[in-house]
Amino acid sequence: MVLNSTLPPLWGGNVAEIDSQDPAIDTGHMQTINASDFKARCSAILDQVQATGEPMLIMKRGRPVAELWLASRTDAEYPQTALKGTVTVVGDIAAPVLPEDRWDSLKR
Repeated sequence: MVLNSTLPPLWGGNVAEIDSQDPAIDTGHMQTINASDFKARCSAILDQVQATGEPMLIMKRGRPVAELWLASRTDAEYPQTALKGTVTVVGDIAAPVLPEDRWDSLKR
C-alpha cells in the first residue's frame, strides 16, 4: 500500500511506518476506508481530514457509501449578503397583485 507522503497517516505516525494492514488506502484520487474501520477510528479520521483538507471515501462491502469532506467555513457570509441594499420595496409587498374581482379562482 502506498500513501501520498504529503498526507499525515491516520494514526499520527510517519509514512515509513505504513504496512499492509493499514485500512486506509490511497487510490491516487482520494483515500478510501472501510466503514467498520471508519467507525473504529472516526475521531482520528476527522482530525486528518480537517488537517489536510483531503476527502475520504467510506466503503461498505467494496462499494462507496459516503464521502467525508472538509466542512465549508462557518464564518462565511451568505451569498445574498452581496445583494443587501440593492432592492427597493415599492407599495405593499403582501397585497395581491390583481384585485379580487380579477381572480379566476373566485369566479364560478
